[in-house]
Parts: sequence; C-alpha cells; structure tokens
Amino acid sequence: MTPYGGGGGGGYNLPKNPLNTYKVKKRDVVQSLRHDCVVSRYQPIVDHLSEKVIGYEALSRPWWRKDLNPEGFFRRAAESGMSYAADNVALPTCCRDVLVSGFSKKSLELWVNVLPSTLLTLALLETYEVCFEIPAFLRNN
Repeated sequence: MTPYGGGGGGGYNLPKNPLNTYKVKKRDVVQSLRHDCVVSRYQPIVDHLSEKVIGYEALSRPWWRKDLNPEGFFRRAAESGMSYAADNVALPTCCRDVLVSGFSKKSLELWVNVLPSTLLTLALLETYEVCFEIPAFLRNN
C-alpha cells in the first residue's frame, strides 16, 4: 500500500472520499495528460518465504507543476470520464521507463495496473504488444 492509501496506475473505481482530502483539480488532470506528465516508480514485490524480490509493481506518479496525489488523480480522471486517457499515458510511460532503466533485461516480473478495457482497445493493441514484447526479447537475447 502506498502512503496515499491506494493504488497507482489503474483506472479502477475508487470509493467516494467525502472529506475531499485529495484535492486534485480536473484541469490539473487534463494538463498532466495533455503533456504526458506521468513518471513511473517501482515498488518491490517480495516473496516472504524466500525473502527475495520477485518483481515490481509499476506505479504511476502524475504531476502538473507539482506532484499530484496519484489516488486523487485517478479518482478525478474516473469522475471526469478520463480513465482511458490516463491509462494511455501511464502504460506507454511505464513501458518506456522499463526499457530505459534496463529492467527489461532482468528476469523479474512487472505488474502494471490498467483497466482491462484499455488493453482490449484494438486501435492500441499493436502498441501495447510491442511494449510487452520488446522487454521479453531483450531478456532472452
């Protein structure tokens, strides 16, 4: 669990927040998405029996002029009908960061949270296939 109490890159439905503690404005979501202002951070996934890191969860960290609370960002995106757009910035960013970091050459698993419907969109399927096939190719060669 993150310090914000929730997930990272998914476009999932979050519970209502009556206190409005996240205060992410719709215009900040729009600008962050328009300018691809999302970075990836990696949370280790540990097998507690072997006490070894077996993979990482890719967490999207949006910003627009300042860091935006990720839970508030994805909540506001969902409320504004922009979950799909958020996933379509977060997933390619994660894929690019994985390639640049050299993570793709390691034999570890990577978990990414996105809406299932995002992965099933035919217009983007080819892009996502490449994102996932390149790391596998690099790891095997």
